[in-house]
Amino acid sequence: MTDLRSTELRKIGILLVVLLVVFVLAFLCSCSSTVVTTCAPYLRPAEFETMTGIHDFRIKDFDPLLVNGNINVVDGEGTVLLSVRIFDAADYESFKKISFKRLVPGIGEEAYVMPREGPEYGIFFKKGTCAVSVMSGSKEFGGPSILTMDQLAQIATLLASRSE
Repeated sequence: MTDLRSTELRKIGILLVVLLVVFVLAFLCSCSSTVVTTCAPYLRPAEFETMTGIHDFRIKDFDPLLVNGNINVVDGEGTVLLSVRIFDAADYESFKKISFKRLVPGIGEEAYVMPREGPEYGIFFKKGTCAVSVMSGSKEFGGPSILTMDQLAQIATLLASRSE
């Protein structure tokens, strides 16, 4: 009985962390609306397919019904596989204070894994005038990430090479 209760409490804790990260990202995005015009990394379908091995997907631009990423990759069922959000570089440090887990070398000027608590599902990097979050989706809310951290690092490295 105690194990069941602790499992449920852990799921609730992970859910709260995920919600906090989503709300912080939404807030930061609303503060940096001009960044998309000065920083616009892109991802080609063939690049995503090569890096992930996933074949059934489409790339969508900003969609308020999804995760509100500037770039969203969804599968045939509409599940978000990848969401990329673009911010002003000034937002990087404030977001790092609440979501930093560990540094990731070799991506942009600086990059780290997020979130601080719970399973890892994203990389946040800064380069020039840009700060970019690269986040994996999951099949179920709070479930395991669809993309691995290695795949996210490959995608983040590519996007950083195309950022100012």
